[in-house]
Amino acid sequence: MLFKVILYLGLAATSAAAADPPGYVVWPKGLPPEGSPQKIQFEHHSWSLAHREKSGVVESHGTRTIVMIVQSGEATLVVGTDVVDAKNTSPTEVRGTSIRDGIERKVSAGDVINMPAGLPHQFLLEPGKQITYIDVVVSTTEK
Repeated sequence: MLFKVILYLGLAATSAAAADPPGYVVWPKGLPPEGSPQKIQFEHHSWSLAHREKSGVVESHGTRTIVMIVQSGEATLVVGTDVVDAKNTSPTEVRGTSIRDGIERKVSAGDVINMPAGLPHQFLLEPGKQITYIDVVVSTTEK
């Protein structure tokens, strides 16, 4: 019996000291561990932690689907197709100042949002408000 206990403790210590497998990442409670990067690029997707304290510009990502997981705060998310002052910032990215006749939805902590590739979107924040969210970005085209 004593041999089994010693063997178990030895195996537990060995596995605890082993390094994580390549690509295996855990952000406890949705936050990168102290000293870790705010963005991680994997083979086919990336994660990043985003924080806003003011309204953003309109963004449209032609080849990337984004899953947003709201951690804290609140904002109005606007989506639509008619981007005001649209400018291509790259062959697959469009930015603008607002969305004409967009659909507005309040979002807050706990909400999970799927933003399809190519759908213009914008976060609007009331003065003094903030929002923190994780972006999981998945490329919709092969590299």
